[in-house]
Amino acid sequence: MTKVILMPTKKLIVSFILMLISSIAFSQANKWVVFPYIVDFAQDTPEVTELPNTSEGGGYSDGIFDGNGNLVFYMTGNGIYDSDGNNIKEINKLDAVEAAIVKKPGTDNVYYVIYNHTEPMYDLYYHYCEVTITPEGVIAGTEIHIKNGADFGGNYGRFAVSPPSLYNGNQYLYITGYGFIERYSITNSGIEYVQTYNHDLHDDPSELELSYDGSKLMWVSIWQKTIALFDIGSSGEIISNSIINLQSHISEELFGGEFSLLEDKIFLATKNSLYEYSISANQISQIFNSENLITSHLEYCNGYFYGQISNGYTEENFFKINPYTSEITENVITGYDFQNSNGGGVKTLPDKLDEYTSYVTSVVSGNWSGNGSVTVSTYLSNLPYTFNFIHNNGVSDIRGGTYGENTFDEIVAGTYDIEVTDTDGNSTTIENVIVGGVYNYAGVSTITEDTDWTGEDYNYNINEQINIENGATLTITNCEIGFGKDGGFEIGQNAKLILDNSTLSNVCEDTWAGIEVYEGDLIIINNCTIANADVFVDGLLELTESSILNIPGNTHLYVRDNRIVELGKYSQIIIGNDGLFYFDQWAGIIGKEESKVIVDYGGTLETYSFSDFESFDDDLWDGFEIHGTLLMYGTCYFKNSKINIDGGLLELRQMEFDDYNDAGRLHLSEDALLYTQNSGEIVLGVGTIISVHP
Repeated sequence: MTKVILMPTKKLIVSFILMLISSIAFSQANKWVVFPYIVDFAQDTPEVTELPNTSEGGGYSDGIFDGNGNLVFYMTGNGIYDSDGNNIKEINKLDAVEAAIVKKPGTDNVYYVIYNHTEPMYDLYYHYCEVTITPEGVIAGTEIHIKNGADFGGNYGRFAVSPPSLYNGNQYLYITGYGFIERYSITNSGIEYVQTYNHDLHDDPSELELSYDGSKLMWVSIWQKTIALFDIGSSGEIISNSIINLQSHISEELFGGEFSLLEDKIFLATKNSLYEYSISANQISQIFNSENLITSHLEYCNGYFYGQISNGYTEENFFKINPYTSEITENVITGYDFQNSNGGGVKTLPDKLDEYTSYVTSVVSGNWSGNGSVTVSTYLSNLPYTFNFIHNNGVSDIRGGTYGENTFDEIVAGTYDIEVTDTDGNSTTIENVIVGGVYNYAGVSTITEDTDWTGEDYNYNINEQINIENGATLTITNCEIGFGKDGGFEIGQNAKLILDNSTLSNVCEDTWAGIEVYEGDLIIINNCTIANADVFVDGLLELTESSILNIPGNTHLYVRDNRIVELGKYSQIIIGNDGLFYFDQWAGIIGKEESKVIVDYGGTLETYSFSDFESFDDDLWDGFEIHGTLLMYGTCYFKNSKINIDGGLLELRQMEFDDYNDAGRLHLSEDALLYTQNSGEIVLGVGTIISVHP
């Protein structure tokens, strides 16, 4: 089973139902507090509005909003503020280095605000306090120590918080120290020590990041240009780690890192560049370079990763990264002065918990032609979900499920959009999920009107016979079409299959069913390949001017009795190693100027009695270029044609019929040429002759 991680087009907003206050829901989902502004990512172009208090704050900032998007409370490096901008909790230390807002387990209206800060001499302290939302307003409780001391990373201590959807509903706080990580349990009664894990990386961290499935924890080292990946067990415990030194690839300090939604990929930010690192391949590549400073970590929101670039101390611009293509879009937000309390740009964006950023994983399996099973995982909340599998032919298959992994069997093979909806009516759609092996064609099996397949959107994998009938034309342009053993085309009377710069091949281990031309036309434009199949032409095969048809190994092209292949000017048919081009009785070719058939080494061209090969309008065409084998059975005619045996073999053989034998003759007439080069051979079988006519 192959694991595919898919990005939603909309976010599933996690709602926290507050029973005490008219069932209002609270969320961090699409809005961020980045002092002195609120940034709303719900639209394609993010909207920026000012905080109610722009004179106090800076450093780290984050906030909580109600279900209607209204600000409830927020924090900055200097304190916690209510929706009117009143300071309800001062942080009378240096600026908070990092912070997170976490719902207190077992409650609907109480949050832990977790933060760290530095004392003089750069000793690092970790604290939290409770913030309670009441009908009368927001109340901040007493500051509670978690941990403190110089050994916790100086001015660069970092932490990560797991969402409640991981580790059987248990939440953990992971904090960094010199040469170790400590894990704390986040419970209804407080934040309590659980584990210390020692390691060999003694350096300041710029970020500590948890992967989306909770299986890894990443420590990004600033000065040593190194990352450490920690394996996390199913209960949140740290099991092992590996250290990856990137000093030979990166010359600048590492400012941050983010796990992509794709399991194997990590994004890394330095002072002026962004990099993409593949864990399995242990390869790193630069994907972006800026003259200005990249001043923040990367964080995910509404389908993209966002970061900030500073042009000094007066303005910071947001950029975004497509997590799948790694495409960078600059100046998504521009013209705003995002600050910390010292006047400089912010050093980190809000560190969002995974439960507030929706994504869905899909595990798709199936046999070559049958149904498939799909496992859809969503790490959002405890609410049950409805999964609607919408086939691209419009048919729906609705299944019920809940958070975590949901496996659905007997999904009919095809391509689907999966729409996931929670009990509050919030939904997200995951597009173009292929179910049931590799086959994704769900169109009609009989084409009765002109149809175009153009471009990669039509790179179908097909495991059924498609009939082209009633004079219809199917035009395939710039496509790669794959077939299973039962897939192929049948071209009926007066119908056409036009291949334009396209490839037809197999995606199964067998040959596919091939192409049957019954009194219709197969037309080749530009450069096309038909591979690993049999093609039977009982109609017309035409190559337009300058076109090429490649017939590679394990492919057989048969021209039936009395059928003609038309070669346009400068066109070529190329028979590859183990390929076969076969002409039945009375079949042949009409070739135009400089067109030809090339039989490569190991390829074979066979002609049978009364096959006829001649030029159009009596102009000499290039005929056959034989590097492989040309077998002629019975009598064959060449007129205004060349036969160049270039290192290959021409062999004439008798053709035996029921009542007589055709002795085997090659008739050359009207400027026809037969010659050999590069040790080419001509073998005359018993009773065969080569006759030359005027």
